[in-house]
Amino acid sequence: MAASDSFRLLPALQSFFARSVLLRLLVFAVALYEIGDHARPWELGWLRRDEAAEIAEAFLVRQGAELGNYTLIHAVERRRQGEWTSRTGEQRLAVDPAVGYLMRYFRPGAVDGWTVAVAPTGRIYRVQREQLDDEPGLRLDRVQAFDLTLEKLATELGIPAYTLNLVSDTLLFQPQRNDWTFVFSWPEVLGDSGQLQVTLAGEALADLAFRPQRAPNESVPNRTPRDSRVLGFVLILGGVFLIMHYHRTPLALKSAGLWGTLVFFLTLAVRGLTFSQAVIFMPADSPLSGYLSRVGLSALIEALQGGLLMGLVVATGEALARDVFRSSSSLSRLAPGVNGWRSAWAQAARWAFPAATIVLLVEAVVTHWAGPVGLCGKVPSMIANALSSPAPVLALPSQIVLDLTWEECLYRLWLLSLLLFWLRLPVLAIPLSAAAAAFFAGFDLGQFATLGGIFYCAWGLVAGFLMWRVGIVAAMLFHLLVVGGYAGMVLVWTGFGLHVGVALLAGILVVVLIIARDRPSQPPTEPAQRALHLDSPPRIG
Repeated sequence: MAASDSFRLLPALQSFFARSVLLRLLVFAVALYEIGDHARPWELGWLRRDEAAEIAEAFLVRQGAELGNYTLIHAVERRRQGEWTSRTGEQRLAVDPAVGYLMRYFRPGAVDGWTVAVAPTGRIYRVQREQLDDEPGLRLDRVQAFDLTLEKLATELGIPAYTLNLVSDTLLFQPQRNDWTFVFSWPEVLGDSGQLQVTLAGEALADLAFRPQRAPNESVPNRTPRDSRVLGFVLILGGVFLIMHYHRTPLALKSAGLWGTLVFFLTLAVRGLTFSQAVIFMPADSPLSGYLSRVGLSALIEALQGGLLMGLVVATGEALARDVFRSSSSLSRLAPGVNGWRSAWAQAARWAFPAATIVLLVEAVVTHWAGPVGLCGKVPSMIANALSSPAPVLALPSQIVLDLTWEECLYRLWLLSLLLFWLRLPVLAIPLSAAAAAFFAGFDLGQFATLGGIFYCAWGLVAGFLMWRVGIVAAMLFHLLVVGGYAGMVLVWTGFGLHVGVALLAGILVVVLIIARDRPSQPPTEPAQRALHLDSPPRIG
């Protein structure tokens, strides 16, 4: 009897392991933990924003600045070619970080202000002073200015003078002071061709900039996505009108209105939550109220454009997807009712969790052995924007949802459907859509063989396969798990956004578990059982 029970239990266990969403979620969580424990690319604990502000204020006080006269704006900047790991040395990471705290001290309406950038390791890596030419100061000669500059670099910035080599010096006569600019080489940190430029205005360090020797970074594209915006806009409009002309089926207007509205409000939310990123570049003589009104108007126009374009993409993409992907779920073709919607999510989760786990493991291994790739170029800008926000717990998820909505609707729902409609061959359509996504992410054709280009193409191949095999819901969930999981891990690893990272990871896992939880199939009702017996063929013999 026990043996027969065990034989009956074995198929049930096999079915559970084959279909369980909970099991896949646990495997994904274990993978995140193991990556963070053994393969994290960041080993240093990073400063919090308030600690960086204290460092900047202490530096400005030593320059004679009266902080009570200034208004402070906090932001976090993303430096595309900056260092992400301490593998090249902690000093290099301190003077050339990929993400840095930016403090802007300014007087509204006056040409008087300071911009101080502090690395997460605690070193000031950039200083910019905005001041009038006739502001009074000391008239130092070259020897006095040189000695004072070396003293300030050593005592206020921790740069040992004996490691610097003077390259050039320039004197600029001002009406009431002398401004000296010295250029040093610092081979130990900046490389043979790197330079440190310092300007001494009177007796204050008014300008400081590190220009390290640049090494090829295969994880970062040469172009920004903004460079391809016009080209992409023209191609999208051309493709939309071609679909409307040749594919004469009803457009998915309801889905178009829903997702266009979502993109409109998400864009406004992201721009509103990260407004300090725009204000940080406000001209010194610009009134704050006028600049904020221009930023708000720009955000409104961007949201309207994004909403209208997303509506066109979804309307035509859904019209194609309902014909091209007959066995896959789309945005408008889900089973009716709550159970049907959850069933589609559960099916998507069964495929998305393993795919996301594999991608994150590959990312971690390659980053650990060969340097940052892929997500190290995609996630940092989101983190910088979120940490500049007064509500980072809301800003980061909003950016992730906006990003996955754009990419999956544009490259998978719309472009992949269009290519399949024309080519009828998934083995050609999926790679082409992946290559297009990598190109418009900023990777030129010559970069497709680099680590970053390969990662983005592989990302597009996995997402395209999920779209073709399961549906757009699986591609979106895969995008959410990978980008959200990696962003959460970064914030937990570095420690300067621990609560944001924990909240993001917990929110993703809980929401996915709720909407895609395992549900045992219900036994058929008695009328259904009778109908089953009536429809079954009679047994012979």
